[in-house]
Amino acid sequence: MVRSEPRQAWHAVTRDPAHGNISGAGYSFHPAGIAGLHRLGGIHHLEVLPAYQRQGLATALLSATARAAGEAGAEDLAVNATPQGYAFLSRRGFTLLGRGKTFVLGF
Repeated sequence: MVRSEPRQAWHAVTRDPAHGNISGAGYSFHPAGIAGLHRLGGIHHLEVLPAYQRQGLATALLSATARAAGEAGAEDLAVNATPQGYAFLSRRGFTLLGRGKTFVLGF
């Protein structure tokens, strides 16, 4: 989705203050107009590069992306996480719904 109205996806980044390089990123979405998903948003690809971890950047990215989805109308957020991500997210109020499998399609 490149453009939509109302806006349905957001991107946040953190940058290294010394060089301006991206040190972390996260994305959120709230799909407007899809039956059954009117209050569900999501966060994906929340990541901070190893050299910048444990400095509060992931928390800042999570807050920014969750806030954007919430302001668009999301009342609940879903996220897939690695085991390390699960520990991070559970400390911030997310609860485990189940364990699944991730599929990829290569070209």
